[in-house]
Amino acid sequence: MTKFAVYLHPHTCYTSKPSHTISWTGYSFPYYSQVRLELAKILTNYPILPVRKAHLADYLQVHTNIYLKNLILKALNKHSDIDNSLPKNGGECEGLEYCLPSYLYGLGGLLEAIDNMKKGVLERAYCFTLPGHHAHRDWGHGYCLLNPLAAAAKYAQTQGFQKMY
Repeated sequence: MTKFAVYLHPHTCYTSKPSHTISWTGYSFPYYSQVRLELAKILTNYPILPVRKAHLADYLQVHTNIYLKNLILKALNKHSDIDNSLPKNGGECEGLEYCLPSYLYGLGGLLEAIDNMKKGVLERAYCFTLPGHHAHRDWGHGYCLLNPLAAAAKYAQTQGFQKMY
């Protein structure tokens, strides 16, 4: 059994349009992209989990369908036919709608680690993803547009893992 592996792929910092053309606020995407680069330099001696892209539907356990659809429409600069209002995210989330690829690959790494743990081939992993602990079911806050950690926890529960206290 592999004791520890990492997931630090550049995919976890992909954007749907060139990053330099996006208006970022504070310590958001550019900062976390740099953190990922530094961690990738430091953690070179560990096995690497393969790249995996989650599906937007994997976020439905923790976010509403309308919120996810509206994020896609906002990233495409289109108005929503589902709900006439775009997501009402905190100002610090400005531009993060273009990070949906990052969020999908970040969650993908977490799911890959969980699947490997379930198979008994991995004990633990460090998986880089954009932050998400401030994201709510239907709005983003505090540099957190989506919550990959909560989505991964829900997935782990469906795979038979128990909540630890």
